[in-house]
This record gives sequence, structure tokens and C-alpha cells, in this order.
Amino acid sequence: MPQSQYRAREVRSKTEEVVNYDHDESLPGKPLHILIPGGLIALAALGTIILVVYKTWFESQLEQGTGTGLILLLAPFYIGGVFLFSYGYELYNIPRAIRLTAIIVFLTFAAVVIVAVLVLILGGGGKLPRLDQGDRTVVPAA
Repeated sequence: MPQSQYRAREVRSKTEEVVNYDHDESLPGKPLHILIPGGLIALAALGTIILVVYKTWFESQLEQGTGTGLILLLAPFYIGGVFLFSYGYELYNIPRAIRLTAIIVFLTFAAVVIVAVLVLILGGGGKLPRLDQGDRTVVPAA
């Protein structure tokens, strides 16, 4: 298999290279036949995960155990879809596909956490919600 001459960050050139590779009948494999379904699987799983997070922790329509279980069930589908996308995008180079998968999954997780915190802050009038709503007894220091 020929190696890609472009890095993953060179999106325009890399995309053109993947499309040209897919249309070249002399080269083995069809990366777009892996890349597109992988991307769709990843997007569908991510959208469902975000919906479950919203229904569980913002609308309280699902119990936390059920929401967590659904997220853990959907996470491998998301990661697998991202890997399929990366595998096609990196032209069947497994080490580069694994590295790209790790980067995409990490950035997605970070973005979801940042957005969730922003929603909590903006929903609370600009203040972080207090987590210690229980007993407010002050214990004197010894």
C-alpha cells in the first residue's frame, strides 16, 4: 500500500489524495467505502450520546444509572466509527489511524465537557451551581 504524503492536518490536500486513491483502479481498496460509513456511524453515536447526556443530566428524564449505561454502550460504536473514518482517511495505515482516532476522541470528549460546563454556568445565571446543598453546620477547628 502506498504511504500518504500528507499529514492529517493538511485537510484539503489529504482529502484530495483520498479521493484520487479511491478513484484509481490500479490501487487496492476503496478508502471512501470505509471512511463515509465510519463517519456516519461516529456522528450518529455521538449525537445519541449527547441526547442521552441531555435527557439524563439536564432534563432528568432518564435515571443516572440508565444514562451512564447507555453512554458506555454507545461509546464503542463512536470510537469504532471514528477508527473506520481514520483508517480510510489515513489510507489503511493502522498506526496513523489509531493516533488520529485517539486525537479525535479526546478532542470530542473535551468539547462535550466544555459545552456541558458552559450550559451549567449559563443556565445558573452565570454562577456555578453549589454542590454542597446538605448540612451547613460549621465545625470549629481543633
